[in-house]
Amino acid sequence: MQCVCESRVDIVVISEPYRQLPFWFNDEGGDASIWVTLFNGKHAASETLIRNVGIVGFRVCDVFCVSGYCSPNKSKGQFNDYLKELEGIIKEGRKRAPAIMVAGDFNAKSSVGGSKTDRRGTCLLDVTTRNELIPIRTTGNYSFLRNERTSFPDILSVNRRIRLSWRGSRVLGWYSASDHFYIEHKFRDDIKRVEGGAFKYLTKEMDVEGFLNKYDGVYDENGFKFDETACGEGLYMSLEHTCAVDLKRRYPARAKRSANYWWSDELATLRSEL
Repeated sequence: MQCVCESRVDIVVISEPYRQLPFWFNDEGGDASIWVTLFNGKHAASETLIRNVGIVGFRVCDVFCVSGYCSPNKSKGQFNDYLKELEGIIKEGRKRAPAIMVAGDFNAKSSVGGSKTDRRGTCLLDVTTRNELIPIRTTGNYSFLRNERTSFPDILSVNRRIRLSWRGSRVLGWYSASDHFYIEHKFRDDIKRVEGGAFKYLTKEMDVEGFLNKYDGVYDENGFKFDETACGEGLYMSLEHTCAVDLKRRYPARAKRSANYWWSDELATLRSEL
């Protein structure tokens, strides 16, 4: 807490705390919390609070913040049930704020930092991407260290709007009294509007082979990097560029409004009688 106070951060996302403090927003199971520090005038809208076991979310200014924790001891079935609860809160949060961020320790192993056969990381990624969330790249090779074994279980995903205000993320070397390290994420205060508004790419008439060839060309230009995180960033940027160039966009239909004139024949008659 001293490090938080000295850094004067706005929001602290906490997973599996030793104990939950009364001035935090806490989940129902004692495993996930969010602390809005009030140092810089940011306030939480408590009426938007949603809580469940291992998940808590609410709105802070224009951002709906979600903190989550899922125990590695849960079975695959329990993990899938947890993801369903998480996705439900994400969908509800999107209705309550224009921007959304989801952070926490989900113990979802990926093929990079964990078992080659454990699909939890893929399932978690499916949930976030299905709800138009983008994983944030963090500087540093790992955020967890125990018995000389490392991993990166602490994940932050945001929607496209808040991604445009992202300034950078890094693992801090501060003492945390835990196997986990603190991670600092920086965003600008102004949440940018997404240029062009909401849209979806049309894929029904897509030339799959041609699309993949163009994607390979964009990715090959950047060169292969041995840093897996950099490869992930390159994959995302290449895919975004190829979609923007090769695919057509479909924007939501706007409701047609008929002209509503206040002058009428009845008013004309009344005026002539004056």
